[in-house]
Amino acid sequence: MFQEAFTKLELEQIATYLDQINPHLDGSEFDPVDTTIMEIDVPFYPGYKFLDVADYSTAPGKRRFILYKPQDGQSPSDAVVLDWTNEPIYTLNHTLPIYLDDDTVSAYVRFFFTYIRGKHGRFIVTESVDDINWKE
Repeated sequence: MFQEAFTKLELEQIATYLDQINPHLDGSEFDPVDTTIMEIDVPFYPGYKFLDVADYSTAPGKRRFILYKPQDGQSPSDAVVLDWTNEPIYTLNHTLPIYLDDDTVSAYVRFFFTYIRGKHGRFIVTESVDDINWKE
């Protein structure tokens, strides 16, 4: 989806992030000891990171996808929890200056259609003929 690889966070940074993210979650909170967070910079939302937050210590496991802006010295943190609808993304696009150009637009399209579901299910972006599951 993005051009870089995800980075796995260490326990100290997980605890810091979860202190700021847990209040945004509906339901149970994540415990830093049992949680794995993978992060990557988001090229179309400058300053934001995409987080894959998971806890598989219980059955069923918990997993959330979050757009997160870490707290810097000048502004507070922000967390937008994705819920498989387009509303959180549209709201973020309205409040932020989304940055789209020739380099970021394809990453945004793949991101958008990966993390929303329509009334008939998920969307699949086809980028080449090899992406089509042909039937004989």
